Amino acid sequence: MAALSLATSAGRFGLAQVVLPVWAAVMLLASMTVARRRQSKATSTDYGTTLYVDRSASRVLMVGIGVLSALAILYSALVLAGLDMPPLVVSRRHRHSSHATDPTESALFTGIFGLALAISLPIVWKRYTGNFLNLSPDGFYAQEKPVKTGRWDDVLDILDFVPWADPALAPTPNAPLTPIVFVMRDRSLQMLPSGSGYAPNGRAVFWMVRNYWLHPEERAELLNGVALNRLAQEEFPYA
Repeated sequence: MAALSLATSAGRFGLAQVVLPVWAAVMLLASMTVARRRQSKATSTDYGTTLYVDRSASRVLMVGIGVLSALAILYSALVLAGLDMPPLVVSRRHRHSSHATDPTESALFTGIFGLALAISLPIVWKRYTGNFLNLSPDGFYAQEKPVKTGRWDDVLDILDFVPWADPALAPTPNAPLTPIVFVMRDRSLQMLPSGSGYAPNGRAVFWMVRNYWLHPEERAELLNGVALNRLAQEEFPYA
C-alpha cells in the first residue's frame, strides 16, 4: 500500500497503471499455485468413465473478477462523491506536468466497467463450472457449451490440433493446453478446447480418448475403473 501511495502521489503513474499489473501478477501466481495442487475428479460407473472440470481455477477467476469489480465501483463512487483521488492513467506527456488526466472524466466509465464485471460473474461461473467429459463403450459426451457428443463409429479421427491449422503448431508433449478434436464422418468437428481442464496432464486425457476410439476391445475398462487407473499412471500409448 505504501508503494501504491508513493507511485500515485508522485504523479508518475495513474491508479490503474499500478493496480492492474499488481492484480494480474497476483492472479497469475494464484492460478499457478492452484494448478500445481489440483487433482483429478472422476468417476467410473455403468454409464462409463466421467472426468469433471476442476473448479479451483474457476474460483480463482471469480475472486479476481469480483475484486476488480469492487475496486472499479469503489473508485467511481469515491470520485463522484467529490473525494480527491489520483487519476486512473498518467500519460508520458503529463508525467512531468501538473495537468494529469482528471479522474472525474473516467469515473463514470470505471463504474460502468465495474458493474459489467459484476454482472458477468454468474455467467462466468455457469460457463466454467459443471462441465464434464463422459466416455462410454458407445461414444463420448462432453457437457460444454455447446454440447459435444457422438458415437465412436461415427468418428473419423481424433486430433490434438484444429485440421485447418498448421500441424506444426500442434501441442508438444509437455504443453499445458491440448485440444481434443473429434473429426466426424460427416466432416463436422466436435472440439474440446483443452484436455487440461479434466486432468492436470491434458495430453494424457487426449491419448486416453484416442486410445478408446482406436481399441473397441478395451472399452470395457471404461466401466470398471481400469481406465481411471491407466489415466493416473499415464499408460495410454502415443498412437
